[in-house]
Amino acid sequence: TTLFRSWSYSVKGVRKLPYRLPELLASPDALVFITEGEKDADALAALGLVATCNAGGAGKWGADHAQFLAGRAVVVLPDSDEAGANHAAVVRRSLRNIAQSVTVISLPDLPEKGDVTDWLAAGGTAQVLQELAQQATVQAAPQAQAQAKEGKRNQADLVVE
Repeated sequence: TTLFRSWSYSVKGVRKLPYRLPELLASPDALVFITEGEKDADALAALGLVATCNAGGAGKWGADHAQFLAGRAVVVLPDSDEAGANHAAVVRRSLRNIAQSVTVISLPDLPEKGDVTDWLAAGGTAQVLQELAQQATVQAAPQAQAQAKEGKRNQADLVVE
């Protein structure tokens, strides 16, 4: 006899959790890198960095994922394509009033459709990535404060809308 008569591929009603959640929770003060996919998050974790993503790739990020990043410093590393830019804007917007800070970094010399794994394969390092994140966060802080005072929406917010 067959124990199961049917199989459902639906995840309807299933709570969505960030990838590598145990590592994320175990390092509450660490900078968190958000990538577009598991392969990229794993590549960063192999370098000792805290990295996460959502299942399903670009366009699948939601409030369920964002809630785990409350009070965290976050760096979004989009793939080098339109879907990556849109995904980064959605992630950034979802974290705007939740995270301590959210910075989006377009990695230098990344080919079209390239990702952080490609960047690492071309010679990128954890140290350089952390330096890029620090520089981008410092540069973004005055701009973010000025926009908040003026009530202006940033480009990422406009793209999402």
